[in-house]
Amino acid sequence: MVGAAIPPLPLMPAERVLRQLYGGTFLTYADVFGEAIDLKTVQRWIAAIPAETVLSICSVLSRYASVRQARELSQGPLVAWAVSPLYAPDVLNMLRGGDQAPRQLLFHHEQLLLAAKLAILHGAGGPPAPADVGQRHEVGRILLAVNDLILSAGRDAAPESDAILGLVVRSLTINSVEEPRYQIARAYDMFVERAAANPEIGRFFHDEFGVELPDFMAFGLFCSLPVFPLQAPLPPVLDVANALQSGQFVPPRVQAHPDWAPALDQLVASRDWFRAHLTDGKVGASTFHPFQLRPFFRSITGAIFPISHRFVLDRIGTGMLWMMHDAKRAKGGHGVQTFMGTLGTVCVEPHCVEALRDATPAGTGQLFLAGSDVPEYVSPGLGKVRGSDAYIADGERLVVIEITGSGVPISTLLSGDGAQFRVEFEKKMVMDTTPSGKPKPGKLGQLDRVVRDLLGGHLRLPGVDHSGIRTIYPVVLGLQPWALFPNVEAVITQMLDAHSMFAYPRGPIVVAPVRMITMEEVEIVAGDLAAGRARLADLLQGWLDDGLGRDSGFKNHLLRRGYQEQDNPRIHATYDRWAAGARETLVRSGLLDPDDPPPA
Repeated sequence: MVGAAIPPLPLMPAERVLRQLYGGTFLTYADVFGEAIDLKTVQRWIAAIPAETVLSICSVLSRYASVRQARELSQGPLVAWAVSPLYAPDVLNMLRGGDQAPRQLLFHHEQLLLAAKLAILHGAGGPPAPADVGQRHEVGRILLAVNDLILSAGRDAAPESDAILGLVVRSLTINSVEEPRYQIARAYDMFVERAAANPEIGRFFHDEFGVELPDFMAFGLFCSLPVFPLQAPLPPVLDVANALQSGQFVPPRVQAHPDWAPALDQLVASRDWFRAHLTDGKVGASTFHPFQLRPFFRSITGAIFPISHRFVLDRIGTGMLWMMHDAKRAKGGHGVQTFMGTLGTVCVEPHCVEALRDATPAGTGQLFLAGSDVPEYVSPGLGKVRGSDAYIADGERLVVIEITGSGVPISTLLSGDGAQFRVEFEKKMVMDTTPSGKPKPGKLGQLDRVVRDLLGGHLRLPGVDHSGIRTIYPVVLGLQPWALFPNVEAVITQMLDAHSMFAYPRGPIVVAPVRMITMEEVEIVAGDLAAGRARLADLLQGWLDDGLGRDSGFKNHLLRRGYQEQDNPRIHATYDRWAAGARETLVRSGLLDPDDPPPA
């Protein structure tokens, strides 16, 4: 029955977790047709359509799938374009009502990625058929059904199970969309400008990937220019034929300049490559990582286009760190730890410390201390040690910050494998062991030790009146989004409790629950912090006091509170340096003509 009223669904416990994660907002095949759907049925539908038709339609839709897009301005036109007119009015009616609607989204990143994966594994051969409206509407029906698959993936699993944990972490990672300008400016500052101080970094990247690091960033821009990665015009522009035609821009120019072929191979892959790396068609513990490794698909027509706009610029942002990490790890031994330590010391920590210092002006009565400003001290049982990477003293409050460049590998976050997430998070962030069996604290473990030493009087910060401190805010600052959600927080809390971390005797100083934030989140509030309109301790306390938002990310909390982001001159200046250098590189190499438009 088409257009059935949305019934109250009898949810299993795991489904309640997923409904909470997605806000109960995904419109499904069952909502529209009143019928249950299963994976085999969806596979059969997909097998009747050329895979490249599904991929190209998903690509066009993904430009508008970000949760930060204005839903009412984008979802309606997408439905009218992708869904059959036989039931599009019913779908649109179900989506009406804004935040009060029973369902608010039909199209979203995770759905489009799963549909793309199923198409690569099960779709028919042949070129895409952009003019076939019937096939487009069939893809719209398939996408409705894919939402059913996602919401029922862990139906029989316990809410606290690894199956549900993997789904939640994967979904949060996919939907943690960073502002591209911030991500690129950050990567350029760290891995190009600061990395110049250690030639080993650039030399390793060139030896492994056949291209200089700044040239790779420029080439990533070149590949993305035809899809306008920084723009999403409203009302939506939905034209598969034009997208495929635009996708003919890059390959011929690379053929004319074959020195760039190694760079292209790091960004573009054929269906055969994806088939080899997407080894199963499961919905749950099933990876989307290959789409981040190769964000562009090479059609049998020769055109390239993004499988998902979500990943178009990731590869020339934080993705470069993981490229180097994975290349080092493939060589075996402990070289990866040494190299990542070098990246942290030369690139990541100085970048983060400088941004924090700029956001903590002395005229506001706050004192910023970098880790290098604090002498080594004697920690009980450990001897001489370093403290944390940064501190902000603000009257009776002290923010203690540990900085990490890597955290949990992106391959794990996108894997859908909850058990692997537990292993990697504990090893990277809480506690690992050395080859000789000795404990090796991760960033949370190091932060716990510093807080204990502050409480015990073993660590004294120059210029800080320790007798006046009443609250300590422990913070881990990372480069990539943290997958924070109540069931993820519960897993992290269990790990910390198992190692007796962040549990202190009651005393005159209150230690707030540890917070995990990202550099993008610091950059979002940096304008207000630098102008003295806000203080980091106040923002952290507001997050802790947000009953619904304290167990999700800091950015989510800010968005829920209607925070208005201020311009960040530091980011803009760095981005402009990158854009100018990238254009010069591309023109000099012959990939761009001098009269081609500059990067957006």
